[in-house]
Amino acid sequence: MKTLPHALATGALLALLATPAAGAVRAILAFGDSITAGVGDTRPEPDRGYPARLAALLAEAGVAAEVHNLGVPGETTAEGLARLPAALAAGGNLLLLMEGTNDVSHDVSPETIAYNLREMGRLASQRGIEPIFATLIPRGPAAPTDPRNLQTERVAWELRDLAYRDGAGLVDAYAVFTRTREVFGRLYADPYHPNAEGYDLLAKAFAEMLLGIDTVAPVAAFVRPADGESGVPPTSELTFYLYDHLSGVDAAHATMLIDGEPVAATVSSSVPRRLAFTYRPATPLANVVRLGYRARDLATPPNEIEETLATFVVAGTELLTGDLDRDGRVDGRDLVAFAVLFGSNAGDGRYDPRGDLDRNGRIDGLDLALLAANFGRSAF
Repeated sequence: MKTLPHALATGALLALLATPAAGAVRAILAFGDSITAGVGDTRPEPDRGYPARLAALLAEAGVAAEVHNLGVPGETTAEGLARLPAALAAGGNLLLLMEGTNDVSHDVSPETIAYNLREMGRLASQRGIEPIFATLIPRGPAAPTDPRNLQTERVAWELRDLAYRDGAGLVDAYAVFTRTREVFGRLYADPYHPNAEGYDLLAKAFAEMLLGIDTVAPVAAFVRPADGESGVPPTSELTFYLYDHLSGVDAAHATMLIDGEPVAATVSSSVPRRLAFTYRPATPLANVVRLGYRARDLATPPNEIEETLATFVVAGTELLTGDLDRDGRVDGRDLVAFAVLFGSNAGDGRYDPRGDLDRNGRIDGLDLALLAANFGRSAF
């Protein structure tokens, strides 16, 4: 079991695990949209979603808690903010907030989503109910909107920083799901909703956070240059933040990587929950660059990770037609990415201009022929 270091147990953990009065049961409000409600689950309705599973996991750990499922399918954070006061009126100990995927579908900005969620947390705190935030789970590649999770990931960035700044608890569902093998094939009922096994994983993530069991390695946010960016000046400053909301990042074992190699980045922070990394290359960058990190946290034993955050193209680099992932080579990964886009038209949620190689507004056999002409070739 991974345990937390001395100083980083959150108020949520203390509130939940403190010895209750005789016969007292903790009241946990699980507030959100269809993912909280349990759409896609095969269990009978009272037991659908992560809340019922969470209650069972807490009971197994000796924590008496009623987890109330307050999920409303289709709800946005603005609608949730309006609904929340009535939900809080009955009282409770903890408020679990996981909402915003419908906002992403309606092109609401990540900053607005985070603002609404922070306001929900403020309303709960005013009533003595401690808010716990959760990042959104990723959506599958067949989703009509945000199939590459560009916006969903940025919501995660905002919530990671919100939880850090407010000293709040965070369940990083986005990290848990994106780091799970074959997640969309095994754990999803449709592009948006988990299946029963997926809800098992989501409940486990909530339970581990509340019980102080750290199984999530450090996560990043606010990465610059952005993934997929082109025309990046060769001497651009590279930056990102690392977060670990339970145990903290082990600064002595956290490194920026460029093309898999460590560089001497400047690391600044006064607390281990967030580290800022900055690096300006001594020699100009060229071609396609992979920016990443290697890190571990302060849990015992530590959670370790090495991850690529962004692949970007330096100004002046010429890429081959068909190099959809912009790694300098046209290969099987590009073909797989192209297959997901095949048949889409400009204006479709699934359409991505990277696959429209002849720029005619439709991804079809003509584009496939252009990709095939360069298959197996490298640009540099």
